[in-house]
Amino acid sequence: MGEFGERIFVVTGANSGVGKSTTRSLATRGARVVMVCRSLKRGENALEEIRRQTGNDRLLLQVADLAELDQVRRLGDALAEELDHVDGLINNAGVVRARREITVDGFERTMATNHLAHFVLTARLLDRLEAAGGRVVNVSSQGHRSGKLRRAPLDAILKGEIRYRGLQAYNDSKLANVLFSNELARRTAGRITSNALHPGVLATHIWNQNKTPASLVAAAFKPLMGSPDVGGRATARLAADAQLASVSGRYFDGEKQEEPAPDALDRDLARRLWQTTEDLTGVTY
Repeated sequence: MGEFGERIFVVTGANSGVGKSTTRSLATRGARVVMVCRSLKRGENALEEIRRQTGNDRLLLQVADLAELDQVRRLGDALAEELDHVDGLINNAGVVRARREITVDGFERTMATNHLAHFVLTARLLDRLEAAGGRVVNVSSQGHRSGKLRRAPLDAILKGEIRYRGLQAYNDSKLANVLFSNELARRTAGRITSNALHPGVLATHIWNQNKTPASLVAAAFKPLMGSPDVGGRATARLAADAQLASVSGRYFDGEKQEEPAPDALDRDLARRLWQTTEDLTGVTY
């Protein structure tokens, strides 16, 4: 079954980009990987492709739109019932939107998908992660350095009640990823590990989602960007390699550990974001 034959990983946004590459990397080493995808068709296509490439028939598909928290809760409950342990949860799925979109739960879609969903899913799987001494990998971005979560009340930012700019919403969500990752590391110290990373400036489908000014510029430069496989290897390494087993509460740029933005290290901001997220989602760790 390969060196990871007993290990189980859950990867969100697994049908393309970094998520797909991470899945392939883990599958190559024999792991059982649950691929969480929004689209059944794209998920099935990616699963079959990775099975052919790796010879690993232990891949599973779960379909959920992470922008809808009821779907996230059902996903988490189904996984917790199916799996007796989880060695690694890779919170990778992400979106960027040109215009403000409000979800059925009343949240701004970028923040709902990129932050709230992963907060809820991690809580639902925490017991399974602790059973394995598992790892949480939160895929962020260097864009977190431009996040501005102090410019308005946190609940207003999460609900999209302030002036909306697509790239700023994305950067805010990426800052939230690092803050969540660090606070999770503090609250679960000794039981699991939690780290965040920037997978690289990569030619992924996120730049094709809509026509924000940043996306149009990025799309033009996609031929000069790195392959998603670069980010996938870095993400899989953080999720599985033995030499990183005790590393927690850190931020990586690819495979290199570095200091995140000062706001990402602000413990008070992290605690306030955590409490606000619990209050709005009804999830208590």
